[in-house]
Amino acid sequence: MRPTLRCCHQQPLLKGRPLSVVVATLRQRACPLYVPDPRWMALHKLWLSAKPERNALKKPKDLQWICPPESYRL
Repeated sequence: MRPTLRCCHQQPLLKGRPLSVVVATLRQRACPLYVPDPRWMALHKLWLSAKPERNALKKPKDLQWICPPESYRL
């Protein structure tokens, strides 16, 4: 997986093993997805939420990505 745009704060996402899967669209066509390693994405979101200059409205969303409310259910 090669990024189309390089950003210095997204470099850690390239260290993980990217996932690739083909999913069906609403029109029943194949759509390949290439996504970063979820473990590295979780670390990236945690790092973003800890940054002081991060938009305060985005911090709860970042932390929810790491531990979604569905995981609270017993």
